[in-house]
Amino acid sequence: MALILMNSTSCYYAATDADIVANMRRDILHTGLDFIRLGTHPLSGYWMYEDSQDIDPGFIIKSEGNDTFVMGERFYADTSLPFDDRDLFKLHSYGGLEVKLVLNDHGDLKVYRGASTPIGTIAYSAIKSYRWYYIEFKVQVGNTADFEVRVDGQTVISETGLDTQSTSDGQIRSIHLDCEGIYDSGWADFYLCDTTGAAPYNDFLGDVHIETLRPDGDGNRNNWTQLSGLTNYEMVDEAAEDEETSYVYSSTVTDDELYTFTSLTVDMDNPLCVQVRWSARAEDGGFRTMRALCRSSTSEATGDSKSTHEDRYRHLTGVFLQDPNGPTAWTESAINSAEFGVELDA
Repeated sequence: MALILMNSTSCYYAATDADIVANMRRDILHTGLDFIRLGTHPLSGYWMYEDSQDIDPGFIIKSEGNDTFVMGERFYADTSLPFDDRDLFKLHSYGGLEVKLVLNDHGDLKVYRGASTPIGTIAYSAIKSYRWYYIEFKVQVGNTADFEVRVDGQTVISETGLDTQSTSDGQIRSIHLDCEGIYDSGWADFYLCDTTGAAPYNDFLGDVHIETLRPDGDGNRNNWTQLSGLTNYEMVDEAAEDEETSYVYSSTVTDDELYTFTSLTVDMDNPLCVQVRWSARAEDGGFRTMRALCRSSTSEATGDSKSTHEDRYRHLTGVFLQDPNGPTAWTESAINSAEFGVELDA
């Protein structure tokens, strides 16, 4: 699997706070989302911060037996030191909180087993207020395990053979990113990898920028039906998803949709991958499955099957590590000229 997901935060942008929250709820499980806001970030577009209560938005992941995960986020503390300790990454199993990375009130980093047991050494990395850092955490969950913490590409903690498992479960099911208390802090450009698959997607990715692009035209094929008389892409191009107001639909297996997209706005010297992201639900009861679709020149590729059901709209994703036209490494021009969409496969 290697790269599990990435999130630019700017994908949630909408005109109102209510629409921002609605977008987030398709990804993140937490009742306190009403307190999350988006602030402007010069590179990423927007960053997510919390403005009133301690909450920890959690991304649900599918654990398939791998015990090691690598994650990174662009972090900003919008308050003066000393501030309350804040949990940057928290890894949960069904048994509870297993391990977490904490930024303490002096701007130093520390790893904890469970909620309150410090393990290993403190990194005197001196995180300061009012500036951005890229913080990465590679951790193995187990009784004799390793972990490493990097700040802006430099290793600040490296430990081996320590107990990082707090419960008897140990199978990670969700990753939580804290946004802390009345002392605002926030994040952007989050990625999550496991250690399977090929390099570089199975290890630290470094300081990455993730940009959200939206459809701007119909592509090579549009086999789904539009709700109204507009073109297909105009049913799915809104920044704030409007659910039943505009959409495309199909019940025919192998029906697919392709769209052109807006171009990248930040120069990408070495694009790592493309993630297709869409919102869907089943209307006819039970589950349906679909997968991401990519067309580059005349070559095409599909992602893994993802399921959705009828209770609510969910965000589904598919990652393309390579340009299918080759296959070869992505370039900025290849991304700008490619088409992306979805296929109903069951």
